Amino acid sequence: RALLRRLGVRHVTDSRSRRFADDVLAVTGGEGVDVVLNSLAGEFIPKSFALLRSYGRFVEIGKRDYYEDSKLGLRPFLKNLTFSLVDLRGMSVERPDLVQALLRELMALFERGALRPIQREVFPISRAVDAFRHMAQGRHVGKIVLSMAEPEAPTLPARRLSLREDGTYLITGGLGGLGLRAAAWMVQRGARHLALLGRSAPSDAQGGALAALERAGARVSILRADVAVEAEVRDALARARQGCPPLRGVLHAAGLLDDATLVNLDAARLRRVLDPKLGAWSLHRHTLDDPLDFFVLFSSAAAVLGSPGQSNYAAGNAFLDALAHARRRRGLPALSLGWGAWAEVGMAAAEQHRGARLEALGVDPIAVAEGLEALGALVSATSPGGAPAAHLAVLPIDWERWGQAHLSAALQPLLADLVTTDASGGGSRQGAARAAIEDAPPHERLRRALDHLIEQVAAVLRAPKARIDPRRAIADLGFDSLMGVELRNRLEIGLGVAIPLGSLRQDATITSLAEQLLDALGLRAGPAGGAEPAASAAALPLDVAGLSDAQVDALLAEMLTP
Repeated sequence: RALLRRLGVRHVTDSRSRRFADDVLAVTGGEGVDVVLNSLAGEFIPKSFALLRSYGRFVEIGKRDYYEDSKLGLRPFLKNLTFSLVDLRGMSVERPDLVQALLRELMALFERGALRPIQREVFPISRAVDAFRHMAQGRHVGKIVLSMAEPEAPTLPARRLSLREDGTYLITGGLGGLGLRAAAWMVQRGARHLALLGRSAPSDAQGGALAALERAGARVSILRADVAVEAEVRDALARARQGCPPLRGVLHAAGLLDDATLVNLDAARLRRVLDPKLGAWSLHRHTLDDPLDFFVLFSSAAAVLGSPGQSNYAAGNAFLDALAHARRRRGLPALSLGWGAWAEVGMAAAEQHRGARLEALGVDPIAVAEGLEALGALVSATSPGGAPAAHLAVLPIDWERWGQAHLSAALQPLLADLVTTDASGGGSRQGAARAAIEDAPPHERLRRALDHLIEQVAAVLRAPKARIDPRRAIADLGFDSLMGVELRNRLEIGLGVAIPLGSLRQDATITSLAEQLLDALGLRAGPAGGAEPAASAAALPLDVAGLSDAQVDALLAEMLTP
């Protein structure tokens, strides 16, 4: 923003908050604008759309909300508005001649000097790691370019995975959205014999996808079995071998989600999520005599980074990672891939708001086509003669945002070279939010704490602030235990204080939480004449399980000091 102002741009505002909409209306005297070129997502789209005046045009270049089938009200179109999507990737595939003509037109403008390249920083290809680290730190302006004009740069030929026509490939979870997409990808790579294992018979929609696989030249066998039951896995593998070529590859993509904080997990909920993952052991035991080229386990980044409310899921995927290492030590093929959230299919895509929450924490969704291309490259690299990796994490992530949302985890040595955020987790943002409360007159502090809480609760619920009634119990607002974890993280980031999870009980109100915030800040609201003395740390009601290790250490040190 500072650069734009130096370049002479008169009106510059911030698109990281919804304040930009108010700024634009203020600059235009409440009238709005004729054209919006938008790449923002979620709640920012209605805000941007509302800025158009009559006969305005909204040009969309983002994609996330289209994949998620987000809704947009029709009432604004009474102003004769136009809404257009520009999908350059789709155009490149469907109308390559048009894209080629546009690029030629652009290049002619560059050659005449009518257009100039934007500012850029060039890194030689041998310093690719430095270039990505520079980008992750967010200190660059313009584009970062990797130059191949380095005569001594080592290069390796790209390896494209080719599958055998004379081999059979097994996919567990094969009738799920991700399993079927993986099956189609395998057929494109040359597979002609697929065995799809699942607990249920195919639905009508799945039957259509299976028919498409067969039209593409594949023979598809449906194996009815529960991967969590070893006897069923053994029998299904025996059926897969009957009248089919040798088993050459296993892709274990089966899985379930049942999120809950640890105190709300019981044995049944734990087993429900663990069992499909532990089924990999049965696949391992009963394929030891098969001539496998690969044994791929679809794990999750939750097993590496952690994920609030998913201890059962993280544990199950950690087992997959360990199994991959164990197989490699025995000289067997194995690759465990810790995926992030998939954009269009899979468990995360099926649950409302999960993708938006992950993206707010810095984890972007993986487009299926890109994820499967990565799968092919990694299977090729880890096949005989390739790299020895047994476990890799694959996810688009903004480490700075992720680090600010997971302060304790960001300080772990494992992530020291990736997370560039400092331990204060938000620096100026934290100082501004906290100062607004601390610097207020005593009789104003509760109101400012309420304002901050309402803003954070609205962000967690993905709802307008106007709908948040501070007198209602948070359970009535639609809060669950996982949302409580997110709210606690937001408060820790914004104010530098931790609200114990026990405080977020279902009958708590935002007003009562605001009072606890003041207690935690040592600013208990008092009469207009002044604030009440802050309670000592030892006297405060604390939920130790809700504190970080550093906070526990500090509290113990204070209590043990004479």
